[in-house]
Amino acid sequence: MAFKAKKPTNSRMLESKLCEIGERLFSIMIEVKRTRRHVMSAISDFAAKQEEFNDRLSTALDGIAGDITELNDLITKLQNTPGVITPEDQALLDAAQVKGEALAKKAEDLDALTPPAPPAEA
Repeated sequence: MAFKAKKPTNSRMLESKLCEIGERLFSIMIEVKRTRRHVMSAISDFAAKQEEFNDRLSTALDGIAGDITELNDLITKLQNTPGVITPEDQALLDAAQVKGEALAKKAEDLDALTPPAPPAEA
């Protein structure tokens, strides 16, 4: 008597298809988890770089604020000098000019630090 293979029944075919779908879903789930980790890592890297940038920016702003105070002090000193311009007054004027130019340079450098605006969404 020869052995005859049984024809697959509908329930066996359905079971086979469900197994295939389950395996595919499992693969998709693993890929989603992998992608999520990658995205979260990219976000963490960006946040760390942004924090570093913010610290640099804060330091630069503190420096500029100090420079402005010094410049204002020089101007006040000049305004409180009566009469003609003395050599000391001229030295204060020269110092104020140098300080003002340095302050302008720092402001330009600070502007160069800031990232460009993101492109507008269409």
